[in-house]
Formats: sequence, C-alpha cells, structure tokens
Amino acid sequence: MENGYRVTENEIKSFLVDLQKRGRTRSTIAQYRSQLLQLKKFLGEEGLLNNARLAKWKGFMQENGLANESINARISAANSLLAFAGHREWQLVQSRLPKEKEEAAPELTRQEYLRLLQAAKLLKRKRSYYLIKVFGCTGIKTGDIPYITVERLRQAGNETIVLENGSSFTMPVALVGELLQYAEETGVCNGPVFCTRNGKAIDRRIVWSSMKSLCSVAQVDERKVTVSSLEKMYRTTCIGIDAMVAVLREQAYAKLLADEEKIVGLE
Repeated sequence: MENGYRVTENEIKSFLVDLQKRGRTRSTIAQYRSQLLQLKKFLGEEGLLNNARLAKWKGFMQENGLANESINARISAANSLLAFAGHREWQLVQSRLPKEKEEAAPELTRQEYLRLLQAAKLLKRKRSYYLIKVFGCTGIKTGDIPYITVERLRQAGNETIVLENGSSFTMPVALVGELLQYAEETGVCNGPVFCTRNGKAIDRRIVWSSMKSLCSVAQVDERKVTVSSLEKMYRTTCIGIDAMVAVLREQAYAKLLADEEKIVGLE
C-alpha cells in the first residue's frame, strides 16, 4: 500500500488559517489556496500526497507548458503544507527550476519619476504620492513598507530608519517630516504610516495598484512603474552623484596643490 499524506479541504483550510495567524497577506493566502486546490484536483479522490506524486505533478505542469517560476511556487506551496502537517519526509527536495529569460523592462528616468509625483499631486492621491517618493528616495523593498511606522519616524536619528531585522536605510529629513504630517492628516497616531482602515500595513497588491493608477495621467509606461524600477533609479542616481563628488574632490585637491606650489614651490 502506498504511503503518504492525505490532502483534504479541511487540511488546506487549517493550513491557510495558520498562515493568517502568522501575518501573511490576503493575496498571499489566496495564492496558496489556489495552488493547493490545483494540487488536490491533480491527486484525485484519494488525495494521497508524497514526494513521488509531487514529482509527477511537476512533470504534468512541465508538459502543459507552465512557467518554471509558477511550477516552483506550486511545489513550494505543497512542501509548506506538508511541513505544517508534520510530514516533511514526503516533501519533494530538489533544486529550483531556473526562471525563463525575460525581456528587460525599460528603465524609469527621473523625469518620468517626477511626472508620476506631479500626477499624484494633480489627482490628490497622497498615498500614491508618498509611496512613489519613499521608493524613489530610499531604494527600499515593498516588504519594508510595514516597518515605516510613526514610532520609527519619530525616533529616526541622523535620517536613519532601523528595521526589525537589524538592517537600516537612510531617509531624507524632509521626507520624514512629510510622512509624519501625512500620518497626522490621515489619523494614524501609531503603527504603519501606510495602512488600511483597521490599522494593518497595506499589502503588495495595494502598493502596486496605488502606483499603477498614476501611469495614464503621468504618461509613463506601466512596465516602468515598479518598486524594482524605482529602486534602480535611486541606485543609479546615487552612483551618479558619487561620481560627480569624486570629480569635484579631485579638482579641489588639484587646485589646492597648485596654490601651495605657487607659495612654496622651488621655481
């Protein structure tokens, strides 16, 4: 008799409840639910799951032309369910399939970044305005948004925001002040500055829709308006400024040496 873990709707439901308790967003939980229901459908009425059947599911998805990234996500969801149920022995342990090569997304220019801010100002969408500005001025990731809290902004010393994992990033003093004012205007006294009505930090879906909603008015290609594009623009800007500072430093030092030579030179 074949051994394995029996996947039922109740087991999936218990797993999703656990994800919710651990703070996963609604969109993430919905994605897990969809992936696990697809797995249950593949397993049939018996619903028996083990590493051999996971391997068959993987092969089935490959034969049907599913992208490697999607296959990896589904196998990961199944492994997470098995870990939750205490059956890691049935997980499919293997190297992840490589992502398909994609055409590089066009880069966001600073002029387009400014047009996005102008569009948000015109449309009076302050949350969109400050999200664009935060990503464009700090280079942080979407996952860092929940850590931009009223408390951290008030305690920001030397423009530095320290995250829970010990890492940190620099935020301009002016932007710190703007965000505190925005929090006051929206009635947020503590916790995440960018939050829903019940005080929870906004998720990736809301971040995405808030930024994309500006593209039409700003006349900016939607493909350019992503957190990674804003981060890259920030890094590129910093590199450019560092290069200019280096040139100015060399010029100032060369002038200093020339002036000193006029005073103490032998000729």
